Amino acid sequence: MSQAPLSGGMVQPLSIGNVVNAGFRLYRSHLKLYFLIALRAYAWQFMVVWGLLPLGVIAAILVPNNPSPATIGMLVLVGIPLAIILLVYGSMKFAVNAAQISRLAFGDLVEQPEPPRAVSRQMNARKWRFFWLGLLMYCISMAAIAALVLIFLALFSITAVAIAAISGIDFQTLNADPTAAIIAFVLLILGGIVCLVIASVPITWFLMRLVIADIPLAIEENISASTSINRSWILTQGNIIRLLLISLVAFAVTLPIQVAIQTTSQFLQLIFTIMVPSLENPTAAIAPIAALFFLIIFALSILGNAAILPFWQVIKAAMYYDLRSRREGMGLQLRDRTI
Repeated sequence: MSQAPLSGGMVQPLSIGNVVNAGFRLYRSHLKLYFLIALRAYAWQFMVVWGLLPLGVIAAILVPNNPSPATIGMLVLVGIPLAIILLVYGSMKFAVNAAQISRLAFGDLVEQPEPPRAVSRQMNARKWRFFWLGLLMYCISMAAIAALVLIFLALFSITAVAIAAISGIDFQTLNADPTAAIIAFVLLILGGIVCLVIASVPITWFLMRLVIADIPLAIEENISASTSINRSWILTQGNIIRLLLISLVAFAVTLPIQVAIQTTSQFLQLIFTIMVPSLENPTAAIAPIAALFFLIIFALSILGNAAILPFWQVIKAAMYYDLRSRREGMGLQLRDRTI
């Protein structure tokens, strides 16, 4: 497996603050380029919406006039395979564009910038590997969530039995004693929170080992999807606390954007709720107005996510840069430039 070429002399690995700072500097200096790539990524991700929209229009025309099982069956037979194809291809192209941002950022970090078009061609050539990587990561994530639920349920069951034994509360006769019911409820809530925290620790540790699973595939040559996951597992060994702290700091940086999006969406929904009763003919007017508000909220969501995605991809590239210098002692040099 060939490694990405690196330049400069040996340097000390980056601190937590330097990783986030490096990511923010790169993000700010290439904001327009990264934002447009992220916007393109989300356009591909929602390809299933754009692709099925004409089919929805056809269904709206045909079904009311001819609501026969044959018509509905034909639309379903066409729609389901089309939706699967569009969803797979759109997700694959989303991953390709996200990887392009990380590849460009890493090139700047090692002072070997690459032309965006050349990087785009390279990432597109690996699109099926990104698809298999995404599928593997989805399966791993679902397994992790299932494990979290099972661990939590086991811990909570043990906690409930322990609370009943220590406090002497009989959960079967709570209706007869309101005070005991309140005490039991509070104890169970507190116990549930503690159980959830305990259950989250091993799952968080496991997922953090895979936090940069897509970056080796974007940067290194001649590796498969499974090898990229394995590279993340190897590179992150012994660095989980650092990676978790970096992720928390990065989340705090992006939090204002997320809050602004949610606040704006809630405000628009409130305006819509207030407007509907004041309409002269709500039944006739509600559909187009609802569609308009939905499109506005949908557009704001895409724009906000397109602003956040590049930052996370750059942060992951900086994590990868830092982890390789720590675990493999590679000669890396962070460009110290005024931006």
